Parts: sequence; C-alpha cells; structure tokens
Amino acid sequence: MAYWRRGIQSLRIWALGDENLLPESEFTKELQRLSDDSFWGSRDQRDLLLSLKGRWNGLKAETRQAIEERLVRGPSRWKDEEEDHFKERSAFDVLNRLHWFRDQGCLLTIDLQTLSEQLQPLAPKWKTEYSKSAAASLEGRVGWVRTEKDFSALLALPLSGVISKAREISGRDDAFVENAPFSGLVEEKPVRALAALHFAAKGGEFPEWAWRAFLGSDARKNDDPKLIWLTAKRLLSYRRQDISELIYSLSEWVLKVAKTLSRNHEAVFYEIVTRIADIIGSDPRAGASAIIRGTGSRDWATEALNSPAGKISQALFNTPSTEGVKKGKGLSENWLSQVNRLLLVQEEPRCHSLVIFCRNLLWFDFVDPEWTRKHLIAALKSDDIDDRDAAWAGFFWAAKIPHPTLYRVLKDDLLAIAKSDTLSKRSHEQVLAGILLSGWANVDPAEGKACVSDDEMRDLLLKSDDEFRSHVLWQAERWSEAKKEATGVSWSDEIERLLEHVWPRQIAAKSPRISARLCNFAFSSKDRFVKRANIVLPLLSKAEGDSVRMPNLRKSKDNIVDIYPEQTLAILDVILPENAAAWPYGIESTIDRIGKGDSRLSNDPRLLSLKRRWDAR
Repeated sequence: MAYWRRGIQSLRIWALGDENLLPESEFTKELQRLSDDSFWGSRDQRDLLLSLKGRWNGLKAETRQAIEERLVRGPSRWKDEEEDHFKERSAFDVLNRLHWFRDQGCLLTIDLQTLSEQLQPLAPKWKTEYSKSAAASLEGRVGWVRTEKDFSALLALPLSGVISKAREISGRDDAFVENAPFSGLVEEKPVRALAALHFAAKGGEFPEWAWRAFLGSDARKNDDPKLIWLTAKRLLSYRRQDISELIYSLSEWVLKVAKTLSRNHEAVFYEIVTRIADIIGSDPRAGASAIIRGTGSRDWATEALNSPAGKISQALFNTPSTEGVKKGKGLSENWLSQVNRLLLVQEEPRCHSLVIFCRNLLWFDFVDPEWTRKHLIAALKSDDIDDRDAAWAGFFWAAKIPHPTLYRVLKDDLLAIAKSDTLSKRSHEQVLAGILLSGWANVDPAEGKACVSDDEMRDLLLKSDDEFRSHVLWQAERWSEAKKEATGVSWSDEIERLLEHVWPRQIAAKSPRISARLCNFAFSSKDRFVKRANIVLPLLSKAEGDSVRMPNLRKSKDNIVDIYPEQTLAILDVILPENAAAWPYGIESTIDRIGKGDSRLSNDPRLLSLKRRWDAR
C-alpha cells in the first residue's frame, strides 16, 4: 500500500509539468495539495523541480509569486529538531532551490540577492555551486557515508579558535563524506578538546553539539580518572542554567564513568548526580526521554533507559555503596539520599527512576525492606497511574520471582493485574504468568502452603483472558522440559496436576487456541501420552487446523498414533474443525494409521466420520 501511495504521488508531481494534463487552474490546486514532505523532501525533489521549471515562464505572475512565497517560507521544522539546525537546514534548502530556478532561466519576482544576504548567515557553509545539483538524479547515489575525523586543522589554533573552526569545517562537502574534526579531537586529544570547551564556557558559550561530541564519545569510558575528575569539576563550575541544555549528554556521560569516578572521587560523583537531579527537578521537561512516545502502549522501560533520570539511576548501581551489602543492614546515607532525591522529582523523570529502582526491587528489599515498602512497594500500589505502571514495568522487566515474604505482599496486586486489561498486564503478560505459576507450584516454608492456592489459580484462569491462559501453558511446558534440579519443581508432574485439578472446565476457558496448545502438550510425550490425553480431553474444543501441530504423528518409528490409536482418535474427534480443508498437514495418513494400529477402530463411528469429512472436502 505504501508503494502504491508513493507511485500515485510521483505521478501527480510528474503531471505538474504537463500543461495538457493540468491546465494552470488545476496546476495551482494540485500544487497546493502537495504536503511539505513532498514539496521539500529529497525523494521527490528532482521530479518537482523539473516539472516546475518546465512550466515556470508560462505561468501567470501571481502563480509564480505564490510558488516563490512557499519557497521562501522554507520547509517545516522536524519534530524535536534543534532550532539552530532547523534554521540552517531551511536556509540551505531555500537558497539551493531559488538559485537553481534562476540558473535555469526561470523569471523570479523576488530580489534574490537581498534574500541571499539575509539567509547566508544562517547557512554559513552554503555555496552557490551547491544549487547546481539541486535537481541532480538520486539514482545510483547510494553507499555508506564515511565520517572523516581529521582534526589536524584544530591543533595549531589557540583555544579561542578551536570550537569556531571545528564548526566551520564540519558537515558534508561530498554526498558520502561527513567531516567531524571535533569528534576526532575528543577521541585523540580529549584534554585539548575539554580545554577548548572550557574556554568557550568562560565566555558564556556552551555549544551543545560540541559538548555532545565530547561527553557522548565512547572514548570517555577509557579516560584516566584524573581527566574524568577534571571534566566533572569543570561541569560543576558552570551555572545550572548553562548546562541544562546538556542534561542528556551529561547524564549519559555520568553513566559511562560512574564506576571510575565514584571509586576515586565519590564526593564529586554524588555532587554531579545531585546537580543533574536538581536540573530535572526544577524543570521535569528537561528530563524527557529521547524515545518519542508513539500512539501505541507506553514502553516505560525503554523510555527510562533513554532518559536522564533513568541513566543516573542506573549509574548509582555502579558505585561501591552497592557492593557487599548485607541483609537488612540498610544502605549508605549518601547513596540513599540520591535515590530519594530522584524519587522526589515530579512527572515523567520520577517514573523513569521508578522503573530502574523497581527493576532492583528484590535487592532493595533484601537490604532495606522497610524503606522498600515505604517507597517502591507504595509506588506499585499507587493511585497515580503513571507511577504504578512505571513501577510495575521495572518489576516485570527484572523477571524475577519474589521470595515468599515479598510474594505475599504483592500477591493480591499480581492477581488483580492478571485479571485486568491494564498496561502492566498487556506489556508483561508472559512474565506475569510465570510469576503466578511459580507461586502456585512452590510452597511457602513459613506457611506450609503454596503462595497461590488451587482455588485462586482456578479463579484467575477463568477470569483472565485467552492470552494469559496461553502464556501459563507455554511457561509450564518450557519448565517441564528442564530438569527438576534447575527449577526445584517437577514441572512434568505439576503441569498435569494443574490441568487435572485446577484448570477450569467452563466454556469461557475453552478456545481453539487453548485446545491447540493442550493438544500439542498431550502429544509431546510418548511416555506420558495416555495420562495426558485423558487429562486434556475434557478441556478441549474445536481448534483451528493450522494451529494444531502434530510432528510426532508423522514419525515412521515409535509413532504415538501406532502405539495409542484409540486415544489419538478421541483427541482428533474433539479438536478437528468441521471444515476438513483446515485440518493440519499430513492428517490423512494419521487417520489411515489409526485403523491400521487397531483394526477394531475401523468401524468406529468417530473414525468413519473423520474419513467422510476428509473425502468430502
């Protein structure tokens, strides 16, 4: 469909150049319908410019003037595009196109020289020769863009000239070469790069692009502790408002160097974490995640990983204070004060920190259960939807089963989520199913019974949805394939107990999807087939043929259908849909083998019915 729409758009642009197809009255309307993406996008640029050029001098003056006005307005600003970048890009595009039209002999009503003088400062790298390729074919112009990091031009300059020169010679002067001299400098000569940034800062300049190149470089991971300390001290010497625009790059840098900085200069580490938290606290919008939220369900974990608050929350776990902790002994005052500071921040940054902290909920509960219940478990039970969803996102992200004491605290909430249609359930259904299934199978030593009773599990399976029930079966099957030593539970026995004594018999719990999974489960073990067949038969309903996989029924040796034809027939009679065309591949040979496996079944009404439906398909 996307290709079809693209083709229609290309035809419309091409038609603009043919006055036989579009007289001027229709030409104007069609041009107005073009979106900014099509009018300014590189994909359609060549066709559009050539179409306009072909008609230009034959158009009425007012039509040409309307086109010129749209050209002078420039393209729209991209979402989250920095203002300086937008102004430069817009000026670049406007100059390129208008100069191209002039060079092609198109009569312009505007004063191009005056306009160029106004726009040139916004796009200092633009040159008149660039306009010559405005309508160049894009065909065949594919390849990797190479980044050239040669910084030799920056070495002989005084510190006062490094940043401005780096900006001047950066960018593309070829379609496939991106010049990034400052990136080379921050990698190979980080001390000089930092000195140049500090010199600019003393003059009140904090070029975000240059700081981003320095702080975001992977080379910072390997910096000497002294350079890391110096970088931190430089950043701390600037006013809060001066570095607020650098907050994302700064938090990313802190995460990279947290281990080294906290071990060598713990006080400085905490000071810079405090500075970031204070900036976010004073303006929560500054702590927004780099992930742009779409129209679907919110992914709190991904947002947190890509947010300033999430990054410094992670950084805290790379400090000596988190090592060698003892059960119930609490956490260091300095470390915990940073956690509390982040939890006091409002709006989304608080949620981002909650994700990271609740991912480590079991660790917090081990070290300081009282604090954990007051701050993190309270968030899991909060009336604030964002707080609650973010906290559960972190908890489920960890995918760890709580110890019995904590399990009892969370059990009612876990059961409620499983029966709901909340974001916490939809986003983490498989993990949730595993945690509840484990609570049902494992005994709480303190109480001598399972954390989740048979009645609670049955009620849950009945009141939840097909998706959740399917996840429960899938998880139980996976665990049944593992050795008992790995899980502490004999899941081959437990899944049979689950289906025989707990799984609801009501129609609401039956579906083609569940029947298919139960059928596959029954046929998955030759040794347990008879028992499992008898267990699942009361739980089955008609299944969709394509979803019933029966690999064991097509084996030439030790085939279940040859060994247990009667039980196989009983299952097939229940699950195969009325439409034989939807039956699984190879079912015909399976039906034939049932009669051969036990001649007494040849006249069984169930087998005869299956054969009749198959022959009539």
